[in-house]
Amino acid sequence: MRSPGNAETVEHLYTTGEVASLLGIPSSTLKEWERRGYLSPPARAGQRRRYSEAELKCIVRVQALTRKYRYREQVLAAVAAGEALDMELPPALRPVSEPPSVSELAGGPELERLLDLAAVNAELFAEQRRAFKRVAAAEEAYRLLLESSPDIIAGIDATGIVRYVNPAVAILGSEPCDLAGRHFADVLRQWNSSSIEESLWLVLSGKVRTLHRQLEVPRRGRAVTLDVKAATMMKNDRPSGAVVIARDISGGQSEPREP
Repeated sequence: MRSPGNAETVEHLYTTGEVASLLGIPSSTLKEWERRGYLSPPARAGQRRRYSEAELKCIVRVQALTRKYRYREQVLAAVAAGEALDMELPPALRPVSEPPSVSELAGGPELERLLDLAAVNAELFAEQRRAFKRVAAAEEAYRLLLESSPDIIAGIDATGIVRYVNPAVAILGSEPCDLAGRHFADVLRQWNSSSIEESLWLVLSGKVRTLHRQLEVPRRGRAVTLDVKAATMMKNDRPSGAVVIARDISGGQSEPREP
């Protein structure tokens, strides 16, 4: 760990409890290995034992030797001979150093890598913002298309509740807020137009995927003739509702009626 105002590093020393916890070795085993001569007793700080990184490597090595050899004499001989087992100090025991300073990174490959990574992240963030703007623009265009359509457009969920209706419903003397949240059957009865209720239920259930009918709705002493089309909406291969489009054809020629 780097000391404040000092470029030199101070080696981290571990207590017996820390070593035992990190390596999974009881402290009594460490003391037994010392008694048998496998390890040299560590230095003390007051009443506590302190292990250096070099001593930790020795502990890891002795641990491996005791697994490899069965008898004390074999372990002692391997320790004395400095038998190498290509052992690595566990990552959890490696001292954590402070990150290098900017001056240490300047001009080095690490700084170049970090700058490249920052540039990539900035570009990804910018592209994400552009994507959000494109989606928002598309949603706004779709909303404007629905709101400005002269045809009545309504969305009905699978339970028959009207979830959306555009302002064109004003031709029937209603406002969107008057219809949204109501059951479509109640709306049809209000307009004395229950004749297509059963057909719409078939569309909502998916038994019939499309509907094309003409409907007359009384409006201020006259009848408004609507050319009504409905289609089932699907989600995960299951009916999730229906979209209904009704066009006022009172003053023009009606489209052919499906049988």
